[in-house]
Amino acid sequence: MRKTLKFITWTFMGLAVIFFWISLRNAENNLEYTIVAMMMIAIAWGTNYFLRKHEKAEKED
Repeated sequence: MRKTLKFITWTFMGLAVIFFWISLRNAENNLEYTIVAMMMIAIAWGTNYFLRKHEKAEKED
C-alpha cells in the first residue's frame, strides 16, 4: 500500500510539472493545461496525505 501511494504521488507530481511546462510553452489553450496540472497536484496532495496517515498508523502499531 505504501509503495503504491508513493508511486501515485510522484507520478502525478511529475505529470503536473510536464503539464505546467506545456502550458508555459503553448500560447493557445494554456489555461486548460494549467487547470489539469492543478488537478494533478491536488490528487498528489491527497495521496500524500493518505500516505502520511498510513505511515503514522504503522508507527503506532
